[in-house]
Amino acid sequence: MFVGDWFWPSTNSIFYPKNKQSMFHIGLIEDNPSEKLLFEIAVDELQFSDDETITIFEDDKQLLQYLDKNGSFDLLLLDVNIGVISGFDVLKLLKGMKVNFPIVMYSNSNNPDDLERSRVLKAEAYIQKPYDFEQLKDLLQNFQAHINNNTLLPFLQNESFIRKYGRAQ
Repeated sequence: MFVGDWFWPSTNSIFYPKNKQSMFHIGLIEDNPSEKLLFEIAVDELQFSDDETITIFEDDKQLLQYLDKNGSFDLLLLDVNIGVISGFDVLKLLKGMKVNFPIVMYSNSNNPDDLERSRVLKAEAYIQKPYDFEQLKDLLQNFQAHINNNTLLPFLQNESFIRKYGRAQ
């Protein structure tokens, strides 16, 4: 379903519920060193507990090695432009593997073609990277709260989420 120029995630995705209320694990594929550093600083400032982690991967190979050894995430943020292989290619590969976690395309782009491609490839959402540090911390805190309360998918489907994080500011 579309909301303006931005799409609403599919409701037919299935994700396994959390076993514990006090932990989460987010994966991020990001090859830009400054974007990775910004993420790391935000995580440090938010002082997540040891059970609340964000793992950053530079490319699809690192991600696939991790998944082969460690399993899953509560959420994967997937940069659209990650070097040699595109985020869309990684999305297609992961959906073909039938991973059991939501994948959110995460990009600086607001190109309607990228949005449509994300929808067709069944990403759970497409958001633009936060335009400032405080918005990034707010996004991470929202992910934390909704993962811990088992409400991530409804949060991603909520029109206020799309308005707040899906449009260029």
